[in-house]
Amino acid sequence: MPKKSSSEHLTGKEMDVLNLIWHSETPLTASEIIKLDETLSIHTVQAVLRDLLKKEYVEVAGIVYSGTVLCRNYRATLKSKELTANHLTSQLKKLTKNIPPSMLFSALFDGGDDNERLINEMESIIREKKKQIEE
Repeated sequence: MPKKSSSEHLTGKEMDVLNLIWHSETPLTASEIIKLDETLSIHTVQAVLRDLLKKEYVEVAGIVYSGTVLCRNYRATLKSKELTANHLTSQLKKLTKNIPPSMLFSALFDGGDDNERLINEMESIIREKKKQIEE
């Protein structure tokens, strides 16, 4: 089966479920997802998870007990993180029309717990981008 592109459109419900999975520190079962958002039904969540699995935005992290029943739990994939990065990039392009990029860049460090790590990562990215420009 051919892989679908990372710019593939997601429905609102798919984004709702994916956002819950992204914000969870641990993989989630369908029943845990509906506890986090009671507007979702178990049938909707199960259907959405099947679609997200097919689109490769989530993967099965494991099989766990939910009470006495075995259930799959799900985590986000690298592809879903790329989707977030692409969305953020498009939003940043819109923001830089009114806010200087230096101000947005500086905001990354405000209230950060690990600024040294972030600085090292940013320096590495800047070196890479400079190298690409020079080539």
